[in-house]
Amino acid sequence: MDPDELLTVARTAAQAGARTAMAWRERANRLLIEEKEGPDDLVSQADRDTERAIRMVLAQHRPQDGVLGEEDGATAGRADVRWIVDPIDGTTNYLYGRPDWAVSVAAAEVAGGRLLAGVVIEPALDPLTWVRSPARAVATGRADALWAPGLQSWDCAAGALLVLQAGGTVGDLVAPSPGTWPASGDVLAAPPPMWTQLRALLADVYPPLAMVGVRHREG
Repeated sequence: MDPDELLTVARTAAQAGARTAMAWRERANRLLIEEKEGPDDLVSQADRDTERAIRMVLAQHRPQDGVLGEEDGATAGRADVRWIVDPIDGTTNYLYGRPDWAVSVAAAEVAGGRLLAGVVIEPALDPLTWVRSPARAVATGRADALWAPGLQSWDCAAGALLVLQAGGTVGDLVAPSPGTWPASGDVLAAPPPMWTQLRALLADVYPPLAMVGVRHREG
């Protein structure tokens, strides 16, 4: 598993998805929009077509690998690499014409879930999210920390790797999860000293989530 190769494939796939998503933005009035589990959980043809564009690139370059995507679910592979895809992270923002949405593609080991490569593209803001020195903040530096409970792996896999490569800490309210995303789905990301302080503060506010994480890991 060559990390450079995986990163190149992730970038190519994410760029293909970004082109598809932007093409649909130009004709957004034609999009059929559906609710998945409620009015704040939307999906459109743009989401589905973007994921298919990403999957086509992955199938071309890494046909042995599995894929887990938000829209089309899991496809089994024969290798120890699985791709985790969020075609349009922030669909509601995308549909309302806001710029804060992203295309996320990550590669992880099937056994253990260790993150191997990840790319996040924000087509309406910057062409590619890059890693920056953690002295000031993490990733692009637009935020000093993130607390986002209840995420799925496709929501956070690539972003978690960006934070980890920038020297930040990623985990839940139970403990850091070095090299992977928190299995609980409750994601706290920040520079190491800030992470410890925020974890202590949030654990007082969200004790049920902390206990769920404990039970999950013990089980």
